[in-house]
Amino acid sequence: MSSRMRNIFLIYIPPSNFEAMVHYEDTIKQKVSPDRIYPYLDATTRYKLQNIFGQNRIAVWGSRDSSANRAKFEKMQEGDEILIIVGDMIKLIGKIAAKT
Repeated sequence: MSSRMRNIFLIYIPPSNFEAMVHYEDTIKQKVSPDRIYPYLDATTRYKLQNIFGQNRIAVWGSRDSSANRAKFEKMQEGDEILIIVGDMIKLIGKIAAKT
């Protein structure tokens, strides 16, 4: 077991951001079928997710490639916690299973 201090990442989605809200509904709230994700993953990541989720739907999130988003992404590690906040409500509390 790692003694590394886990990070907690906050992802804020303004309710007025229509594009982000559509993606939230589609890929976080409704989750995504593994068949939609697995073709884009390397074998190691696919195997890891299959062991965690089986054939259950998976919550996934992506972001535009900007320097701020890239810096946050580089700090994220498997096992870190994530909170997705929409407006003034926490909508999801979870752990990062994989990143790519």
